[in-house]
Amino acid sequence: MLEEFTEYQEILERIQAKVGSSQSILIVPHDFPDPDAIAAAVGLVHLFTAQGVQKCDIAFAGFIGRAENRAMIELLEINYLNLNKTDLSSYDTIISVDSVPNNGNVSISDISVVDIVIDHHPLTDIEKEPNTLYEIHTSVGATSTLVTLLCIAAAVEIPPRVATALFYGIKTDTNDMARNTHDIDSYCYKMLFDIIQHGTLSRIESPQREEEYFVLLHAAAEAFLMYGDIAHSHLGLVTVPDYVPEMADIFHSLRGLEWMICSAIFGDMLIYSIRSKTDQSAGDKARELAIRFGGSGGGHPTMAAGRVPIGSMLPNLFLQEFTMALRSIFQVSDSIPKKIVS
Repeated sequence: MLEEFTEYQEILERIQAKVGSSQSILIVPHDFPDPDAIAAAVGLVHLFTAQGVQKCDIAFAGFIGRAENRAMIELLEINYLNLNKTDLSSYDTIISVDSVPNNGNVSISDISVVDIVIDHHPLTDIEKEPNTLYEIHTSVGATSTLVTLLCIAAAVEIPPRVATALFYGIKTDTNDMARNTHDIDSYCYKMLFDIIQHGTLSRIESPQREEEYFVLLHAAAEAFLMYGDIAHSHLGLVTVPDYVPEMADIFHSLRGLEWMICSAIFGDMLIYSIRSKTDQSAGDKARELAIRFGGSGGGHPTMAAGRVPIGSMLPNLFLQEFTMALRSIFQVSDSIPKKIVS
């Protein structure tokens, strides 16, 4: 474990050298941030503020949709800005967290302005910006783990509010330590557990829900198609993109199911989430699917996602093309699907 801390001390030193004497830092998670992205951003704000940075803000272009994520923002009093209305030139340093701008999920038109990328997702075949520091570490199961370790390396005390965010970020991204987990994640999980606000965490995990959630849950069940141990459910039009990974997680718990793919139309994009239980090619399949339609996709070995532009096609026709490609990639083109709701 001591060797692990040495590694993160070196990461911290590289980040500090890049930040230099900056007195204003903007932390940018992906457009529709999940708990890990939100928590990592909160942790970085705490780290830099503790080290004397005068101004440290969080900004993203989308919105918080999932009920748990909204509760997290509200109960932990997390402040953030609208990235589309933020003057990037007013900050000395810009950091992309839990995402890589080139992958299409961060709305920064000129990615050369990003000084540092901090992430734990496998890096896809993108062209790196020559002046950007890329701290991409797949040896952790969550970016929140990485940020926790940076705080430890910097000898910065983690208060209960920040610890609760980081703990929840690790918990959700590792599926409560059951997915893509490493020893260092377990260490941070246990360490943060003794600091967190347990009552607040309980309220985050059991939030009030909108009617749309239950409508989509019903729609997901009706659209659920099984091809042996592979299943796909298309939700139709959604107003909150977070519902797609949420439904994928719920239906992936079906006994005997190896793969779960959930998709939906959001704006002018078809978005999708892919889950597997033992197969390690989810990220590869998400990327292959995206490439076929000129979109972006990727992720972890057992948890991945993507988005592809619909273009000028009618959504129903595009869905047919997408489903054909999906069945081809998963090699079930000749299989007869089975419905679980008739």
